[in-house]
Amino acid sequence: MLTHDQDLRLNRLAQALDDLEGGLQWFEAQNETAQDELLLGLAAMIKQAGARTADVLSAVQEAKLRPTCTPAVLLSKAPLDAQIAKAIQLPTNERHNTFLLLLMLLRVADSRRKADRCGGKCSHWWHNL
Repeated sequence: MLTHDQDLRLNRLAQALDDLEGGLQWFEAQNETAQDELLLGLAAMIKQAGARTADVLSAVQEAKLRPTCTPAVLLSKAPLDAQIAKAIQLPTNERHNTFLLLLMLLRVADSRRKADRCGGKCSHWWHNL
């Protein structure tokens, strides 16, 4: 379960309100247990945002990752929820790319949700940061 501060930080990063490089450094400074919690929290946020497998390519491009990197290959297959769960379990040397890709997937999916569902009258606290 994410703390309010972690939730806020992830949302600010996903909306490009905070510096991405600083966010990556913040993630990498966490211990393995905290990183696990952040990845699980991101997975829940991505599901809530209604991410689709079709969003993965845009997320890979946003993240400036190779489409052949392990998390990108996993997430490009359906079902997305199952593939995200697999990506979270990748070895620690894949965590940087996994975190970055999940963050960008949240960015893509949440941007669509905000445009499609909120229509300028949004009551989601994270869309009003």
